[in-house]
Amino acid sequence: MVLCRSLYRNEEETTPAGIYTMSPEFNKNEFIHAHADRIVEVIQPPEKLTYVNDKPTDGLYTYSAGWKTEMQLKKGDICWVTGSHAANNIRIFVNGDEYELMNYFEFIVAKRRSTQRAMGSKLKGRYIEEDEVFWEIIPLNGYIICEEVYETHKFMSYENKILDKTRGIVRYVGKPNEGYYKKKKWINLDGSFGELKYGDIIVKSQDAQEREMHPTLEAKEHLRFDGKKSFFYLQRIYLDYIIN
Repeated sequence: MVLCRSLYRNEEETTPAGIYTMSPEFNKNEFIHAHADRIVEVIQPPEKLTYVNDKPTDGLYTYSAGWKTEMQLKKGDICWVTGSHAANNIRIFVNGDEYELMNYFEFIVAKRRSTQRAMGSKLKGRYIEEDEVFWEIIPLNGYIICEEVYETHKFMSYENKILDKTRGIVRYVGKPNEGYYKKKKWINLDGSFGELKYGDIIVKSQDAQEREMHPTLEAKEHLRFDGKKSFFYLQRIYLDYIIN
């Protein structure tokens, strides 16, 4: 497990006019996962990931994530976790301070403060600059972080932008997973996909499209990862092909 603390309280967020961006009653409706506090600071990462009965676990209890990966977190990393896990994590209190215990396999991406001082074209897809501070971007669990694609439909003087859930623009690329647990054995399904780089257009697999897989990094009301851009994340096994 990863010991963390939440950095934001979405239920307390307001617009410049002082209006709450979400209903205080959101925990009682279907939007609990979308508005969960997904951004955490790592207080203590696990030393390593272990596998019990040949299935993944992060040390506290057996948790079959379905893939084998590398532990990449460091103390102080700012991370985004899945909405479902953020809404249902283990909370503990120490001397009045609140912390969370979160499963490593629910972590999507980390931001790590860097000594980098200049942004060149070769660094796109590796760093984000915010207020003259550079952050290294480390996708976890084999994830690819993609910017959403919209199609513009015009009718006379009107324009309507529609989200295309079959494609995405690659912005940040995680290390391939070491294997996926299929039919009681580990199979390498990431290594044969090919190299991904910043700006590539990816097309989701038929399976991902039929299941309408489009997990977003954060709700549109709480965009904090990279300005006001909206991102989704997928592993390589749910990609069909690349358009360079």
